[in-house]
Amino acid sequence: MNERIECVSVGALNEKVGLLAARSIIKKFSREYEVNRVYSSQVHLNGMLCLYRIMGILKCEHLIIRESTVIADRFKGLRKYEFLLFYSFYKKIDLLICQTEYMRKRLLDFVPRLERFHPAIIPNPVNVERAVKMADEPIFDIEQYGSYIVTVGRLIETKGGDLLIQAFSQVLKKHQSMKLMFIGDGEELSHWQSLTEKLGVSDSVFFMGHIDNPFPYLKYSVLGVVASRREGFPNVLLEMMSVCQRVVSTHCAGGIAEIPGIYDCPANNENALAEAMIESLEGDSKLRVELMRNEVFKRTPKAFLDEISNALIK
Repeated sequence: MNERIECVSVGALNEKVGLLAARSIIKKFSREYEVNRVYSSQVHLNGMLCLYRIMGILKCEHLIIRESTVIADRFKGLRKYEFLLFYSFYKKIDLLICQTEYMRKRLLDFVPRLERFHPAIIPNPVNVERAVKMADEPIFDIEQYGSYIVTVGRLIETKGGDLLIQAFSQVLKKHQSMKLMFIGDGEELSHWQSLTEKLGVSDSVFFMGHIDNPFPYLKYSVLGVVASRREGFPNVLLEMMSVCQRVVSTHCAGGIAEIPGIYDCPANNENALAEAMIESLEGDSKLRVELMRNEVFKRTPKAFLDEISNALIK
């Protein structure tokens, strides 16, 4: 089958400017194509698409809206009211998706009227085949790092890098040659670098910056860690489960304690995180790897799309 894929970028520096620029693109696609499904997963864009559908600018058979984070947990004050404005546009939706039962509950606590859309719980997908293929690309010299723990994500307060550094300082007391590797950029870089110096672990912590393909770094690590304080659901956790030999995650999102194969611990607790990391490093990972791999193979993109199709039929 010959298929043509058309990719369009609005070239905006931020999402709100992008919303304005996207209007002409949406009109163009609605005019030139018979659009079956429109899928969006960001509250500002979700609200705008709903509004455009009400106004007749967006023409499609199905509008599918997904919640990407727990707004009520992540934002306070005026930011919450800003999101409530965009939630007020949530109308003419064919399917509203939440990633976990906790996300669904918090969304309905925050915006009770959305109950009428009967939000469906559909877990995030992960492309395991892509992750495995990218992990095999020989792009770095593992010998210079030795045994290391890795975390991937923006260097921001939400991701809990400060907690991870404090936990790692405890891990070093039992595993003195271990290293910690951060992959990502962000506003907390200087703060976290200062923290490593304060704790005397700066020689064992590497801030690698943004890396286009982090999968080889995940594959050759002894442990992948998600230390976040709060998340909608961390996709990087699924990616770690696809290629890492051990994975630790905080309870930063709903449902994490039920994921098979990983080590889990409470969020916002560096001592609990350190204990989970030490337990994972000293435990037998063979069975846990099998459980992790089985879980992510259930979460394929095809399975995700099939669940959407089934939910639309209902």
